[in-house]
Amino acid sequence: MPQGLSLLDPVQPDGVWHLRGVVENHQVKAPLGRLHWQIGPHFFGIDDSYGQPILARAYYDPYQDDDPRARGDVDFLGYQQFVQVLFDGVPVPPDSYGGQFADRGPYAAADLSFVDYMGPADAVASAHATRQPFYALTGALPVPVASARDFGTYPRRNGVLLFPSAPATPNQARCASLVSAVSPGLLTAGDLRDLLAPIAPYRSLRPTAADVALRGVFDIALSELVPKGQSGQRYRDLAGEVVGPYLLVRQGAQCFCVAPDPAGTRIEIYRLDPADVESARQSAVLRGMWKMAELVPLGDGVDSRRVVADLDNSVLPELGPMWTPRSPAAGGVTIAPLEFGPTDLAVEWRYTTYLFAARSHPPGSAGNPLGELIGLHGFTWSILQSFDIFANELVATSVRAPRLLTEFPALPALRHYHEQIARWSTDPSAVPGIGVDAFTAAGVTPLDFGAGRKLTALDERAAG
Repeated sequence: MPQGLSLLDPVQPDGVWHLRGVVENHQVKAPLGRLHWQIGPHFFGIDDSYGQPILARAYYDPYQDDDPRARGDVDFLGYQQFVQVLFDGVPVPPDSYGGQFADRGPYAAADLSFVDYMGPADAVASAHATRQPFYALTGALPVPVASARDFGTYPRRNGVLLFPSAPATPNQARCASLVSAVSPGLLTAGDLRDLLAPIAPYRSLRPTAADVALRGVFDIALSELVPKGQSGQRYRDLAGEVVGPYLLVRQGAQCFCVAPDPAGTRIEIYRLDPADVESARQSAVLRGMWKMAELVPLGDGVDSRRVVADLDNSVLPELGPMWTPRSPAAGGVTIAPLEFGPTDLAVEWRYTTYLFAARSHPPGSAGNPLGELIGLHGFTWSILQSFDIFANELVATSVRAPRLLTEFPALPALRHYHEQIARWSTDPSAVPGIGVDAFTAAGVTPLDFGAGRKLTALDERAAG
């Protein structure tokens, strides 16, 4: 690989950044996002077209890497990703947050960081050679991984692996990449199912298989909600949020839910009361915040608010309609455990996205803690959430700019992952699973929702 040159070339057609050079055909443009950075040999982009998921994309340019360990006797290179959730600056277990991370508890190490990877049940079912948690391998879900080599061709839903010695073919990837779906919302598919159960669909569609393959179920449904001649992949007056298999759509003061069947042969559109949706969202947020608050030493402030939250409504009539607390044990509260200001950071999702080289035989001494892996370099970045005191909602507001890492900081989480996989491999009957929606959401139909909140880059170097 030529060093000191650039393989990947960022371009910005139609206001969104892409990369050329991911395959031999330079006309192919790989999506990057509305915001992007370059960190050493890594390109990183954020796509917030949807309110959720936020798509985070990373690409590794081997031509810009002067690390000799990335060359020579290397089978392939790829990204692994690790996460730590912080509440008011303090790490908390992932399952205390809930939402996308509700089932990640088994992967949490002593420092509460965890690997961002398919569930233990899926990892154990995969071939032994692919049990290293390369993020691209989640692109096989919902079926087990067969061979890592299957992930060297572009495009792939969750990214690709780079095989330096692979023969050049039109779709052979020339770089490693990662596509991660970040869904900070705490509203669940179960919450929406409860809201949909007692009402009849507003519209019911029966698209052809060819139309579903060409446009995707969400785009087909959205064409029913906008004036004729304004449909397509750009919906400037709509806000869209994916929740499990559903698409929640805001159109001014109206709220709709798109509910396709698994095969996409029937699409039902429901009209929902926005107040009911927000009530379900608020309950989920406050439950999560109180659960996190129970786990961190936040002092007398949270203790006093816990007392208020445990009181019966009738005890505090003079406080007015804003104060209608219910006990957390009764299923929810209507006040937050802390008083957050509008600019305060309530929750941080801190990511480590790191590039590894894999070799068939471990290099060096037998004491290499990574085994056949060589940790090369990567970067850390964060999604930041503030708490809206008026809506009782956690809101993803900004992205903390990526920072280059040359030493791998997540060894406890990686070791814990391998310990758990080894443990469950000997007792597969008890192996836990992780929902695949967190990974399959990276394959959402590219749609441009113009309404709704967009993220702010907390770094003036971000190109946007």
